Amino acid sequence: METKHVFRHKQDEVKEPYRYTACGLDSVYLLNGYKLYQLEDGEGVSVRDLEGLHRAIGRNLATQSELLKPKELRWFRMHLDFTQDKLAELLDCDSETVARWEKGDGTASETQDQLIRLLYLGRINHGTELQAILEDLHNSELQPPESWMMDQAA
Repeated sequence: METKHVFRHKQDEVKEPYRYTACGLDSVYLLNGYKLYQLEDGEGVSVRDLEGLHRAIGRNLATQSELLKPKELRWFRMHLDFTQDKLAELLDCDSETVARWEKGDGTASETQDQLIRLLYLGRINHGTELQAILEDLHNSELQPPESWMMDQAA
């Protein structure tokens, strides 16, 4: 059974839960902070403080204990504004592997899962330090101190 993620805007009255699938996740429900509209081709929704809602969804997903599900992993990648290639580069794998994870064909390792969460949390806290560190590691740009260097074991 899939975990439901329920969100409520602090300044609005609680109303009928609305399943918010426009975010790309099937398990997000809003208790308020939304307005429904009838459109010619169906129903439309307007969300109050959409950016704030997406940060709340991300924080909630980043702190859950189970491994990320395929749609959650894709959600993080999209909100990090990464291509599959970029995420693969930072996680030291290939883009086909990321694509498979997003399709549900395999899963990221626990370490890769945690790195995705940390990348997102760093981004929403206005820092890209972890991303820069991972890029440096990938590009082998970290230099040892001038007085010491890595050598082969004797």
